[in-house]
Amino acid sequence: MKKAYYFHGNIIKFLFKKHYCPWCDNLLSKKLNHKIVNSNSEEAKKYKSLYSSTDGGSIIGNFDSDIRHHLFYCGSCDKEIEHKTLFSYEKVMAKISQIIELARSKNKDLHILYYDEYEKTVNLEDKIFFNKAVISFKMNGSYVEKVCFIALKNQNYEQAVYYKSTDHLKDIIKILRQE
Repeated sequence: MKKAYYFHGNIIKFLFKKHYCPWCDNLLSKKLNHKIVNSNSEEAKKYKSLYSSTDGGSIIGNFDSDIRHHLFYCGSCDKEIEHKTLFSYEKVMAKISQIIELARSKNKDLHILYYDEYEKTVNLEDKIFFNKAVISFKMNGSYVEKVCFIALKNQNYEQAVYYKSTDHLKDIIKILRQE
């Protein structure tokens, strides 16, 4: 059986920074995840970079591979989280905190709504990852709502979700800084 490892993200941030569970706020540990994949299966196409040789060709054959990658694990609530997802989530939450502080310093009435994949509102107190974040604020007597963050699936590694900011985020920050 062939062993294949992959790591997608910042290894230094993974190894040397402390990370906390988004659900229960306990310290996360690192865990090695295993998955047995046949090289001719449909699932192996997701890991095609692991099946390529050093000269640019692909390794041909019918064999099983032990695909291994590291992820975070919470011993308290027994949940696993991909490191790319956690890094992205931490970055988005820090950015949202900055926006809230900016609005507070400018005495702006700012609201942030989080939605899941079914377009239902999510409370962050429920410790559920959101699918999109909408920032609304009052401008010229009416409320303006803008989608600022959306969750996307990683094309190469299906388990990982990452958050992307939209162009509306820059507009909101610009408006808040001007007033």
